Amino acid sequence: MSNVIPIGRNSESRFCVYGDESRFRDKLVFATAIFYRRDLHRAKQVLEQLRQQYRIPPTLPIHCRVLYNPDARRKYGVDHLDEAAINELTTTLVSHMKLIPA
Repeated sequence: MSNVIPIGRNSESRFCVYGDESRFRDKLVFATAIFYRRDLHRAKQVLEQLRQQYRIPPTLPIHCRVLYNPDARRKYGVDHLDEAAINELTTTLVSHMKLIPA
C-alpha cells in the first residue's frame, strides 16, 4: 500500500482504493484492491507479515516491475527471491487479501 488516497480526497470516506499496473517482459499485471477504511490496517498487517517472511525491506514497494526483474532484485537487495518464491508471494498475498471483508 504505497499510496493510499482517500476517494474524493475525503479522509472520512468509507473505502480506500489502491490500483497499479506493472509490465516486465512477457508479464502484464494490473491489480486493484478496495478495502473498507476500517479494514485497511488488516491489509497493512498482511503486507508486513509477507515482507518479514520473504525478507523484503519495508521501503521497497511490492511491485512486479521490481520483483520479476532479476536486475532490479539485485539492485534493491531482494535477489534471494527467485521466480518461484515471487509467484508464491503473490499467490499468498492475493489469498490473504481475499479474506478481508468486502
